[in-house]
Amino acid sequence: MEGNIVVIYNVAHESPLGLPIAIYFYLTGLSAGSFTLSTLAYGFGLTQFKAIGKVGVVAAVLLLALIRKFEMGSPEHLEQCIAITGEVAADVIELLDKNP
Repeated sequence: MEGNIVVIYNVAHESPLGLPIAIYFYLTGLSAGSFTLSTLAYGFGLTQFKAIGKVGVVAAVLLLALIRKFEMGSPEHLEQCIAITGEVAADVIELLDKNP
C-alpha cells in the first residue's frame, strides 16, 4: 500500500496558519474602520464623530504598526495577505465608482 502514495506538495508548518491570517484581516479591518471614523470627523467635518475621531486616528496608526510586525511563519504568507487586501480594496473602489 505504501508504494501507491504520491506526495505532491510536502511542506511542514510549525503551526496552522488559519488563526494568524484571521487575526491579520481582523486587525486590518479594525484599522480601516478607525481610519474611516477619523476621516468622517476631520476630513468631512461631521461633528457627531468628533469625540471618537481622535481615538480613531490613534487606533488606526497603532493597529497598522502592529500589523506591519505581524509574523505569519514566512514572508511569503505576509506578502500574500497584503496582496489579497490590496485586491479587495481595489474591487471595493471599482464598485463604488460604478455606483455613486
